Amino acid sequence: MKTIIAVLFILFTSHATVAQYSFYTIKKSDIKMSNESFRRYAKPQMRSIINEFFHILKKVSPESEPVINIRRNLRQLYLESVELTKFCDQRDIALNDKCATQIKDFSRKLKLFESMLYKNISNYKLIDDRIDDSIAFNVLLQELVLSNSKVNHHFDEFKMLRGTDFQRYSKAPIHIERIIHDSLKVVDLKLNILVLHEYRVEFDNVWTSFIRVLEQRILLPNDKDYLLNNLERLNIDWNSFHKNMTKGNYDIPLSKVKVTNIMHNRWNQILKLILRR
Repeated sequence: MKTIIAVLFILFTSHATVAQYSFYTIKKSDIKMSNESFRRYAKPQMRSIINEFFHILKKVSPESEPVINIRRNLRQLYLESVELTKFCDQRDIALNDKCATQIKDFSRKLKLFESMLYKNISNYKLIDDRIDDSIAFNVLLQELVLSNSKVNHHFDEFKMLRGTDFQRYSKAPIHIERIIHDSLKVVDLKLNILVLHEYRVEFDNVWTSFIRVLEQRILLPNDKDYLLNNLERLNIDWNSFHKNMTKGNYDIPLSKVKVTNIMHNRWNQILKLILRR
């Protein structure tokens, strides 16, 4: 038997502010998208969905803004570390220009991230009715400081020994990349650490099963097939979040979550692009 999946399609009415849905089944083989459509349309829409998620998170949980900003800067640092690994090799004695440029770029991002970390530490205060969450955030900051000191140590060693007979004994840039990647995973696990408990699970679920998947499993590796192969699961997880946020399941003013409808429209446009005949 051919595999079939249930896909939600949006049905717009001219005056409706909330989308209505209907189910119908389609063949797995009907799920298609050209590489050009993925590059030109689907990827920009997914990037916008990710950015809008963080916008909603800050609206619903203003206390989470420091965590979001740390995560944004750490991710930029991680991407720079990937480039550092790509262009710099501790066995290279030619001192290529691309590596020199990447060292400068990484140094700049590292300083920005360090500055942000220490700014958060200096501004740290306990939230009176959120003592446990505040302490957990402080623990996260200390973990990041410790891992960042390791990055600094390896990076300084690499720069100091680069171009010398001892260069091959320095830690390779890949070690720096791995440390930063591990730190990013920790922050990703604790992204919603300061979200109120009443709806933290909801934000954890959509972050883990939908938003982070778009970012790390589809956009970053440019993996169209992962999107198509996991379309049903992604669709279910997104629609669950959208329904709960906009149907009054939580005590959150609709004005704070109205961007979810924009995200929802973007996601449904991606679906239509994939499923059109």
